[in-house]
Amino acid sequence: STATLGFRIEGIKKEDGTVNRDFKKTKSREQVIEAFRDFVKGNKNILACYLNRLKDIRDTLEISQFFKSHEVIGSSLLFVHDKREQAKVWMIDFGKTTPLPEGQVLSHRLTWQEGNREDGYLWGLDHLIDIITEMVEKDPL
Repeated sequence: STATLGFRIEGIKKEDGTVNRDFKKTKSREQVIEAFRDFVKGNKNILACYLNRLKDIRDTLEISQFFKSHEVIGSSLLFVHDKREQAKVWMIDFGKTTPLPEGQVLSHRLTWQEGNREDGYLWGLDHLIDIITEMVEKDPL
């Protein structure tokens, strides 16, 4: 799904301790929806919390001078929720984040091409927000 959606699912750990890291064949929008549906057990309240948090993250990144002036490679979003329907998303894994040369900025939405250093972070985040929006609005899930 990285090539088509700008992100991929690396793994899911459920409340019973089971871990699934078998997402290499998860490429389509429908497969991503199914993975999220399974992760939240169809709970739209949890999805709505995730959606609000993802929108907040995007709004913050779009105005962040730090984000505009850094290439973000290999970063992840960590999704966590509990039985009380509390749900949060955090940006993690910044070990490969590198500053750009003075005066250069990235949109994080342009397609990567040799030498442009665009990482597609916002492009992937836009797709993720779109998918979860669809899931929240769909009846039934």
